[in-house]
Amino acid sequence: MECLLCRRRGLRQDQRGAVYFEFLLCFVPVFLLFLAGVHIALLYTAKLVVADAALRAARSAIVVLDEDPERHGGVPRGDLLTLGGGDDSGDSWLAAVLGGAAPGNSGASSGSASGLAGVLMPGNSRLRMIRRAAYAPLAALSPSAGRAVSGGALSTIFGASALGRLAVGYALYTPTMTAVTLREAPGSSVVIDQVVSQGLVTLHVTYLYYCQVPLVDRFGCRPLYDLAGFGEVAKEFQKAVESFEPSRPDLFYKRISEIRGRGLNASERQRYLIAEFDRVERPILLAAHLLTGARFVVLEAEVSLPNQGACYHGGCVGGGT
Repeated sequence: MECLLCRRRGLRQDQRGAVYFEFLLCFVPVFLLFLAGVHIALLYTAKLVVADAALRAARSAIVVLDEDPERHGGVPRGDLLTLGGGDDSGDSWLAAVLGGAAPGNSGASSGSASGLAGVLMPGNSRLRMIRRAAYAPLAALSPSAGRAVSGGALSTIFGASALGRLAVGYALYTPTMTAVTLREAPGSSVVIDQVVSQGLVTLHVTYLYYCQVPLVDRFGCRPLYDLAGFGEVAKEFQKAVESFEPSRPDLFYKRISEIRGRGLNASERQRYLIAEFDRVERPILLAAHLLTGARFVVLEAEVSLPNQGACYHGGCVGGGT
């Protein structure tokens, strides 16, 4: 008994391991603070890149919009909606999956499962050239090939090199995560498909920035399903995701529609983001990210420039001279 009391007294006075405990006590908050600093630095860098992408796209638009129609398959000047020769356009898949929460969106599905056939929404030749101008700088923000598209198959093909990351980012990730639109006026949310010669071109870029810093991505970054308005029914949504069958996307759409119809009211901001997400070039790949827990931050930039109005080609849209 006396020996046991001595042992307990000795344990209370034992100071072995105190340094390790104090180290962990100080290291964890300092390490989190360091990660937060890295995350903030990357986020502000991404904002600068998105602003540069909007400027590049706007400078491209003021030239491309009024180019000779013969160079764009007969598409009229200032037109981003009409398809020319060789152009193709898919149905609005994402709007259908999200329960038609983007009213008034050009080309959006009315909620029928027929929209599930759409894979690409490249738009006409003029719009594609404007988008490509924005994609070039944004490709630098793309994550690794394995994270950009589900699984690690692309990492095996392209490797982990910076060149492989840029290639996947430019060809797949950026067209999936970027919406490039023309707005009616600076600061307006009204999307237009026609710009008159010598009019003001307002180019808006909405980009989903992938949060890559671990731990701190829980603060300020949100999953795509939350940005789209599924946060209140996350558990039900997760069950629908787990039961997803690639061979039967119509069943997944039906289940998602039922969840949204269960009294879920998307906020004005969520409806706006859904409409923006539906205008990306590859909406079906974006919808695939609904099946993951990846977290994003929505970054936006807007630039307004006067349209070049190349009237020397013989006539301008809107009566310019």
